[in-house]
Amino acid sequence: MTNDHEGRNAFQLSRNPRTPYTVRARNGARVARSAETRMDSKSNRIIVTVIGVDTVGIIAAVATVLAEARVNIVDISQTTLREFFTMIMMADMEKATLPFDELKRRLNAKGEEMGLRIDAQHEDVFKFMHRI
Repeated sequence: MTNDHEGRNAFQLSRNPRTPYTVRARNGARVARSAETRMDSKSNRIIVTVIGVDTVGIIAAVATVLAEARVNIVDISQTTLREFFTMIMMADMEKATLPFDELKRRLNAKGEEMGLRIDAQHEDVFKFMHRI
């Protein structure tokens, strides 16, 4: 939800259990409707984010942790802004050999080892936190 100039909610998110989320303006007009915003409770996908000072081997280190757990990388986007590295990665845990909590712990440990912040969230949680 966003706020209008008076601090009131300008948008409202509604959900029918069988359809994607629909975002509506306060006047009821539909603003957006997308399958991308649908919360799928059966999703095995996770979102991994990495932030820190750029150094050689960041992508390789994260990919190694995921590969050791048999987690498949589905998509990846990364950029370097001057000396700062940022990455967001979507991965599929369908064939994972570790539970999510253990994978998250290992990613966090790799981040601490490299001086980075590495976090992992279930895709559904990520979508819910970043909705309009």
